[in-house]
Amino acid sequence: MMNPDESIQILVPVKVRRQNGRPKIMPPATYLPSEDRTQDPHILRAIGRAWACRRRSDGASFSIA
Repeated sequence: MMNPDESIQILVPVKVRRQNGRPKIMPPATYLPSEDRTQDPHILRAIGRAWACRRRSDGASFSIA
């Protein structure tokens, strides 16, 4: 386990909206995408999984042994 002095916090401003019953990650309203960048589906999937894991842990639907 890391000490609090060794850890960092990263804030990613996203909005999660439901579309067709599934959550969809939306960028902030002030975000202007550049022409040369594309969305990496692996990164988006990882962010979605982390968000879902955090939501489950906040709801205490699983325990860490």
